[in-house]
Amino acid sequence: DHRFGGLGLGLAISKTIVEMHGGTISAESAGRHKGAKFTVKICTCDAAPTNLKKPSRSASDRNEELDTQAGFMRILLVDDHENTLSVLTRLLKRDGHTVVCARSVEGGKKAAAGDLFDVVVSDIGLPDGTGYELMEALRTAYGLRGIALTGYGTENDHRLSQEAGFVSHLTKPVTFAHLQAELLRFQSSTRNASHQF
Repeated sequence: DHRFGGLGLGLAISKTIVEMHGGTISAESAGRHKGAKFTVKICTCDAAPTNLKKPSRSASDRNEELDTQAGFMRILLVDDHENTLSVLTRLLKRDGHTVVCARSVEGGKKAAAGDLFDVVVSDIGLPDGTGYELMEALRTAYGLRGIALTGYGTENDHRLSQEAGFVSHLTKPVTFAHLQAELLRFQSSTRNASHQF
């Protein structure tokens, strides 16, 4: 049903997942309308890798984690694309975050009314409104700030994001490493602000 090409988010997610497993992914095509071939190479092993950290909730471990990564945050993730929502949820939980998902403006508002969050990560184009409307409502009601993760990337889109309460505007396709970096930056700025009081 699509008349136009996608935003490339699927390719970016695939690349991130493959690289997380120590593999490589490549693409080749003979030209327009001639299809494409994607090759994934991943080494197999007999046992699970031993160098993966398991999230720990102890206070000392949590403080140590905060120095090296984005630490543990309660994230409200809002996106109407099911695959994007599913993959990002798994990746964020793997990093130790608590993630609550919503697929619409109303869903995001209901989630925020029933729980406490550190940050909102939201798409802009939602079925019942925009991420701008959602962020503005959550900022006004709960003082929340957010990261926009969207296909809208014009100068005006960035301005609207900032006005609504997003502290960062990421235009798809975005690597998961980039999102991790923004979460770390967000958390660092929040901690620095709290230390000033």
